[in-house]
Amino acid sequence: MTIYEYLSTVEQEAFDAYKRSDGAGGGFAYTVNHNLRNAIALTAEDEVHKNSLDIAINSQSLLADTCLYRAVYGDCVERFIKSQDFQDPAYLSTSAQDDNLRQHYNRHPNSDGYDPYLLIIDAKQSAKAMYMEKSDNTAEEKEYLLPRNAKLTIVKREEITDKAEIKRITGDFKNEIDVLKVIYLEYS
Repeated sequence: MTIYEYLSTVEQEAFDAYKRSDGAGGGFAYTVNHNLRNAIALTAEDEVHKNSLDIAINSQSLLADTCLYRAVYGDCVERFIKSQDFQDPAYLSTSAQDDNLRQHYNRHPNSDGYDPYLLIIDAKQSAKAMYMEKSDNTAEEKEYLLPRNAKLTIVKREEITDKAEIKRITGDFKNEIDVLKVIYLEYS
């Protein structure tokens, strides 16, 4: 059993709206995160979903230290780094496994012109995060959603230039990648 069964009806609706978003940049997750990152007003329906997600996520905590991964592009990274802190005004969709990141590198709608990044997050026990799978039996991604404005501390940065390693992580990327930027973060 997952957290989904314990959510209120409006929280389940927000959860479903977030999970229903398609990978081509459509749906609630992409719209709300884009609008939050760019200080654009949300529709009334999206505002309700956002408020419900906030309540649901902030009522959840990790039960153990967990390594989380996020495939992302520079447009969603560099502008949210201040000194040694990374703080995105949007929700952070992460995965507890690193073998499904390829789909995210290949389907990002605005990836042209931005460097690809791999965020590796050492999330501590009791950090706020919501498991975004309805069932462990059908969970493909093992997705955890971090709250808006979650503050993560940068531990180290590195760049991967080995073509075989880049391909292992990103798959058959639509554009040739010369450098995959990696940021190690801590979240508590």
